[in-house]
Amino acid sequence: MHAAVATLNDYADDGIAYFQQQVYLRQNITPACRSGCSYCCHGPVHLTPLELLNIVLHINSADVTVAQRADWQARISSRLAFIGTLAVSDQLQMTIPCPFLCDGSCSIYAVRPLFCRGRNVIGIAACQAGFANPAEPQQYEIIQEQMLLSQCLVLNILLALKKIGLPDQFVDLSLASIMAFDTPDLVERWLDGDNVLSGAELQAHSES
Repeated sequence: MHAAVATLNDYADDGIAYFQQQVYLRQNITPACRSGCSYCCHGPVHLTPLELLNIVLHINSADVTVAQRADWQARISSRLAFIGTLAVSDQLQMTIPCPFLCDGSCSIYAVRPLFCRGRNVIGIAACQAGFANPAEPQQYEIIQEQMLLSQCLVLNILLALKKIGLPDQFVDLSLASIMAFDTPDLVERWLDGDNVLSGAELQAHSES
């Protein structure tokens, strides 16, 4: 499973690198996102169960210290306590950091979701304005090719999971991650067909 997700991530990164080298230069496009820029890391993140389990494997790997795991768990719990049952549509009206954003950088960068890999813009003025006033709509200059590449990979993951009979819903990064801390055998149970991530599904809008 880890190898499969790593291959998908490599494919996404190679595709993005190709766009940057072969397409963006010809179109005189300069991606604005770079190390140290974290404006878009302050909102809800959705991902497929396969990506989430890959993050879980990383969290539980020997590369991560007990202190780091405890810090992540505390950050996730704090975020969930703050947002409560707010749906994505409501969370987008707020500025709430991702629990894996530490000191302005992604602390799980190598295994970050395709949702995050696909986000890039041409200018950061709208990002800065949206960060300062999240309730006000902004016109973001999103780089479409990069976003579409990640979206295609995400949809193909969901289709593949459905085809082999495994749970194929979108999950919320924070909700699913806290389940991982509370469920030591989460990976094994999910691979056995147990929809252990039920309850961590992405809720796009508040129920009326």
